[in-house]
Amino acid sequence: MSYFFLRNDTSNDIIQYNQMNRREEGMRKLLTILLIALVISSSFFPGPGFAVEASKATGRRGLEIPQAFIPRGGSIIASSETGQILWQEDADKPWIPLSITKAMSIYLIYQAMDLGKFTLETEIPVTPEIEQLSTYFYISNNEMKQGATYTVSELIDLAILASSSAAVMMLIWETELTHGEFVTWMNETAAELGMTDTTFYNAVGAPNTLMGNYPAEGYPAEEQNISTAQDIAVLSAHLIKEYPEVLNHTNIVRKTFQEGTDFEETFETYLITLEGASYGIPGADGIKTGSGGDSGYNMSMTAKRDDTRLIGVLLGVGDWYDYDAPEYRSGIMKALFDDAFDDYEYRLVLPKGEHEIDQRTLITEQDLYDIVPKGQDPGVKLVDNTFQLNVEGRTYLKGYGPPSVSFIDPVAIAEARDAATRARRLSTKNLISPIVVTIMFAGLWLWGQMAARKNQ
Repeated sequence: MSYFFLRNDTSNDIIQYNQMNRREEGMRKLLTILLIALVISSSFFPGPGFAVEASKATGRRGLEIPQAFIPRGGSIIASSETGQILWQEDADKPWIPLSITKAMSIYLIYQAMDLGKFTLETEIPVTPEIEQLSTYFYISNNEMKQGATYTVSELIDLAILASSSAAVMMLIWETELTHGEFVTWMNETAAELGMTDTTFYNAVGAPNTLMGNYPAEGYPAEEQNISTAQDIAVLSAHLIKEYPEVLNHTNIVRKTFQEGTDFEETFETYLITLEGASYGIPGADGIKTGSGGDSGYNMSMTAKRDDTRLIGVLLGVGDWYDYDAPEYRSGIMKALFDDAFDDYEYRLVLPKGEHEIDQRTLITEQDLYDIVPKGQDPGVKLVDNTFQLNVEGRTYLKGYGPPSVSFIDPVAIAEARDAATRARRLSTKNLISPIVVTIMFAGLWLWGQMAARKNQ
């Protein structure tokens, strides 16, 4: 059983053959998917965080998504900037993410660069171990040969575009960690990010049983990585926010590596919703797919239009053997993204400066931005000495909450200053009284001593 898209020469031939067969029915499928997208778009997002099953949403419009292509592992759409959830269905359902796992590996590679371990320009030679690992045809890979050297930047491209397990292992070993130690770091980071329903047993997404001589040491071979749509969205949001330069790698549709050498290879993206790809979504520029076995076709995606960036995760569409699944996966995701962009925008809701509210003049020193339903101006409210958007019932990704800005209340500051002044005066007054009494008693004592000496 194959757990990944195969990347060797034979598998590329198989993929091309399958693509030729699919072209014969391409127009029919495209029309069906566009109808699905249209019906989904007319049914979703009546309010913040609203969720409804895709099958029911389309069914109300007289169109059924085939049972085989209903996402079985959950789905979610959220604002990348705020973490507000705009769509979710079974978002916390455990699922095998497969090669989406590599997004966490890349996140930690960027952290390793922050720690000074290496740079994007660092060159790493192919070792005998990496050459052997690259021959494992039952996991996703590219062909690595001794004598070739890749930069860290090229290896990140291979890990994302070609989903190369060998490229990921080259990067891991450059951190001076073992595979098992790196996986421990992955799990610690997942806990720090609030990915409470995620456990990694492997850094590339394959079960350890398929890793041959290179499993994650200390982790059981029979286990597979587990995550959820929401946890993957959390990871994707952090990766893009903290390392936006990763989009220069995730947005690649086609690239040739080692061009003009004996090691030359060319890969095309399997994230076919990227802008410029076969099912391109306007503004789509990453992140990662993962497909295989019963887990089906999975994807994490981001897109930006104007100032609004969204994160989407779709898990469990079809199965590995259903060649229609990638197109349906892409069509459903396109509908969800188009509808979210149609209904929401990330914009300025309160500029910095003075604001009158509840007969008080309050001053903010920062602008307040938030994701807002288009055509609506809900205003702001005061919450715990901050301004927030005046919208109730919103839900957020783990670790996120409503955006807010603090304010300065000049009247309250003046009142506090006056109160402090009065307190100091009262304290001084209270201090003077005992001093005066003490001086009086001291004076009387001295007078008494002087009188006694005079009498002697």
